[in-house]
Amino acid sequence: MVLASAIRCPPEVCLQLDSEAIDIMFSLSIISALVLVSIQQALAQSCSGFNVTTDYSDSTYTSISRSFIISKGITCPSSQNCSLDTGGWVTDGRTLNISDQASAKSIYETISKVVDLDFKEPQTYEVTTIQDAFKIGNSTSAYVVFTPYTICATGILSDCEGNDLEGQTVEACTLDNAENGDRLNGLTNSVVTDREIAGSLTCNPSNTTQAKNGNYTGSCTGAEDATGAGSTLGGVSLALLATSLLVAFVGF
Repeated sequence: MVLASAIRCPPEVCLQLDSEAIDIMFSLSIISALVLVSIQQALAQSCSGFNVTTDYSDSTYTSISRSFIISKGITCPSSQNCSLDTGGWVTDGRTLNISDQASAKSIYETISKVVDLDFKEPQTYEVTTIQDAFKIGNSTSAYVVFTPYTICATGILSDCEGNDLEGQTVEACTLDNAENGDRLNGLTNSVVTDREIAGSLTCNPSNTTQAKNGNYTGSCTGAEDATGAGSTLGGVSLALLATSLLVAFVGF
């Protein structure tokens, strides 16, 4: 019976072989990345035409984005009113309702030329509210959300390379923050919920290092929270702050 023995090499030779192997792996990684980018670019479609299908005077309209939780949850006692500290960081940006995201960049550029909109890529914004604390009524379980305004355009794509997007009706939206620079325009309102859900929000998911770094998840642990503390207010019952939601009329 022949016993196989391990092949050994001098340390300096092994180090050279390891270095060469690392160089080869690094080169292959770069080549793979370049090939992937090339494939994505090859698959991307472009359209040179966009025909607005809404009747608004400037071809655009205001709508709303998704909502972000900007407070902890709280359940107020029946004999007391409460307040919630609000604020933090949210990450949001442009949206386009097509499944072919490889083509999104060129489509944004085409629509932008027609409706004169700057479709901003996602970035992180600080959210602050006018009042120091958001008032919650007695016997109420609730938390506070912020919903950014968006400016949108709807129309039909034309003169497309490829058949998938030709004649497709699309809606492209960008955040409305022109007046505030890096501050977003939007709605702040309370969401009345049940005691269990309010109790699960032990901290403000927007007021964490994770959210500030662009990784808002809608949840957090109490140790991550910097503010978001609920406080009780004695005295006469305070009315729940009312915020009217904007209704966007989209024409197709």
